[in-house]
Order: sequence, then C-alpha cells, then structure tokens
Amino acid sequence: MPVDPHRALAAYLRAQSHTVPPQRPRRPSPEIRAPYPGAPDPAPVTQPTPVTVPAPVRPGLLLRLLRLLRSRAALR
Repeated sequence: MPVDPHRALAAYLRAQSHTVPPQRPRRPSPEIRAPYPGAPDPAPVTQPTPVTVPAPVRPGLLLRLLRLLRSRAALR
C-alpha cells in the first residue's frame, strides 16, 4: 500500500506540535544566592573519594576454587 507523502508529513508535524520544546534552565536570582547576614562560611570543597573498581575475576580461578571446595567437602 503506497504511503501518501502529504499525509505522512502532516502526521509528522502533528506529532511534533505535541512535544514540549526544550527550556533553558532558569538561573537563580542574586537574592537567593546571596547568603544572609551572619551566615556560616560555606563548606570547603573536598575531592570526592576515589571509587575502587574490583579487578575482573578470571573464570579459571573460580572453577579451581570450586573444585578445591568440593574435594575438601568430599574428604570429610
């Protein structure tokens, strides 16, 4: 069944009209950003703690460990 290009374009434009246009984030007003009189000093910026990523486990090592555990259990 052939597609009518005019209908396809009309459907596309109808779908586009329902999308919300992207909005720029609003900047906070200077009154909000200014600290009140007698406000405590802001906390010093600290470096985030580094996240340690565990090393990938070799599958052969895991199999050897399972075999060892099985043999120890069989010896009991």
